[in-house]
Amino acid sequence: EFAVLCARSNSIGDLGMLEIVRALPKARIESWVHSKAQLEVLDISYNELSAATLQGFSEVFLGLPKLRRLSLAGNLFGKEGASTLRDVFLAHSGGQIVSLDVSNCGLGPDAAILLSQAVPAMRRLEE
Repeated sequence: EFAVLCARSNSIGDLGMLEIVRALPKARIESWVHSKAQLEVLDISYNELSAATLQGFSEVFLGLPKLRRLSLAGNLFGKEGASTLRDVFLAHSGGQIVSLDVSNCGLGPDAAILLSQAVPAMRRLEE
């Protein structure tokens, strides 16, 4: 059982990370059926990820209902990834996210505008 998954700085890339992300809900269902433990912190920063990984993540977001902290720092997903994140957070009312780290992700003004559109849905964000 684990509540934290830190895979920071491993150069896993999109394909490897998509496999990990897709396995998370399955692991929760198979391993945590009789447990209250669920993934709360996911740090996949600095792994050479692109917007493709975020699109894969959007498919499993509902399978991680207790995810509170998400670090995507250092992955250059730019405007396309920001759009995907916005859509995920709007569709799921921001979930339980209290901390979102998107530093060094190649975001420019357009991507920042896209992400800012999701902030109202992310009611639990800490200052």
